Formats: sequence, structure tokens, C-alpha cells
Amino acid sequence: TWVGTDNDGIFVLDSNHRMVKHIAEPSTVLSMAEDAEGGIWLGSYHRGLGYVNVKDFSYSDVSIGNFERLHVFDIEIDYCGDFWIATMGNGLIRYNPKTKALTNYKADPEASGNRNKNALVNDYISQISLSADQSRLYVASTMGLCCFDINKNSWTSAFGENVLHHSVNIRSVAETDGNILWYGTDDGLYRRNMTTGSVQRIGMADGLSDSGVA
Repeated sequence: TWVGTDNDGIFVLDSNHRMVKHIAEPSTVLSMAEDAEGGIWLGSYHRGLGYVNVKDFSYSDVSIGNFERLHVFDIEIDYCGDFWIATMGNGLIRYNPKTKALTNYKADPEASGNRNKNALVNDYISQISLSADQSRLYVASTMGLCCFDINKNSWTSAFGENVLHHSVNIRSVAETDGNILWYGTDDGLYRRNMTTGSVQRIGMADGLSDSGVA
């Protein structure tokens, strides 16, 4: 088990929850993902993308493209080995560490006013999540929920528009069985059926202790 912390690095635990290794850097870890070879990739605010060699627990920063500094909040790795990287300020990055192929999806200034615009709405992304069939990537941003249809290269096909809950901070997102999408916001928890399009909001009146859901 790998545990990332805020300001105390990474703790590696065995099956009995005893500490095997403490990796001090990077001190604050926001996300982790395991690749097909068992390597551990890290996202951090100050150090960007990083890699831990599980054989000797050595850590190294990973530079991608020409970015001087990346604030990496989340990482998803798909079946093809492509990395989807959520950043705070640099939009969404698709990167393949073997081929070095890179695509940076940046917000289009016109996308907020034109919901039919095939573009990302906001560059400040808190979390991302691949759908079960890996055909869609859900993007939780500080200005609403977006969805990228990977096969169609479209920001509008999944929702019928490029953003849901525009101007609402979306903190978290995940798809569960039955094609059900759950996302936490500053305005409660939402359940969306991606097949029917029906939406249910769960708030403090329904038993939540707070309307902010991460």
C-alpha cells in the first residue's frame, strides 16, 4: 500500500500495515498511479510529475514537453499506456512516456460563452476519471464538469455541451456500475445516469453533513 501525504512524503506499507519505506520527496503528493510494469507515478503541486522505481524506491522528477513547472493534481493511465494529467493552470495533458507524444488540451476563451464549442472550458482541474470502457474522460474543474469523448475527440458529445454546472467548483468525479456518474461539488453530491441523462442532487437536507463534497 502506498500512502501520499501533505508535507510528509510517501509511506509504503506491507500487508500488515507496517511501514516498509518512507520516501521524503516530494513532500506533498496529490495523486498516484501505477503503470503496467508496476512503476509508481506521482503528481505533486511543487514538483509536477514524478516516478518511483519500486525496486529501490528511488524517486526522480519527470520533465514533459517544454513546461517549466506543472501543478499536477491527478493522473490516469489508460490501456494504451497514455497518461492523462490534470493540472492546476495548464489544462489537461495527454502524454506517452515511451513515445514522448504529447497533447495539451487548453481552455478556449470562447468555450464558456458557447456551450457548443468543442473545447475545454477551464484550465484549473482538480480531478479526472476514465469511464469503465475508457471511451470518456471526466474532468472536474473549478468552473464546472467537462467530459472528453476520446474516440470522437469531442468535448460536447457526452453531455450535449462542453460543460455542466458552469461556474460551480467540481471537486471530485467517478463513474460506477450501471453507467452512473457521481461528482462532488461545492453545492452537494450529484448522481447522473449517463444512459438516460437523469440527474439527482443530494444535499444537507438529504443527510449530508456539509454541502461541499470532495
